[in-house]
Amino acid sequence: MGEIYWTPMKFTFLFIMGFLIIMDLFFFILVYNGAIYFINDALPAIRYAGYGLIAMWVGLTVFTILFYLTRRELLWNSLVLLYKRNKINFSEICDNIETFLKNKGIKYSWAKNAGEEFFLFRPVKEIIFPDYTAKIFIFTEELYLYCKDTKKRDKVRDVVDTFIRDLRARKICPRDIF
Repeated sequence: MGEIYWTPMKFTFLFIMGFLIIMDLFFFILVYNGAIYFINDALPAIRYAGYGLIAMWVGLTVFTILFYLTRRELLWNSLVLLYKRNKINFSEICDNIETFLKNKGIKYSWAKNAGEEFFLFRPVKEIIFPDYTAKIFIFTEELYLYCKDTKKRDKVRDVVDTFIRDLRARKICPRDIF
């Protein structure tokens, strides 16, 4: 059947913002130190250093706002299941996950305001597992599994893996045989 592909959460968002902040600092230091070379007229270099400082403050402010609007659960202690890589789609997940959890007898609850919070990345559905203190965030392109405890995360991951295997087993059609 094949392996179920999980990838750790990418810190692309944080890397880009950190890169912008480092570039702002570099610009500020470079231009400020460049004032030494303008012995006769240091005013333009100091003015550009001021622009670098303003750019750094703006970059830090934007980073702080974007970091505040991002769910912490999606950045740390989470695993990502990409639908395309596992050859499943969003509608199959949404249609079948509730019946799967009921059939397995796993306690779960739906988050009340799953798509209504003011965050940059809003899940379509959010499932909470009170026994495992874990959450599953269902997006249109991927599924995030969040749990602080590694042992409990592995148990929830096994549940999701069996769900994905069941979904794949039902997708056998004549064109796949050839």
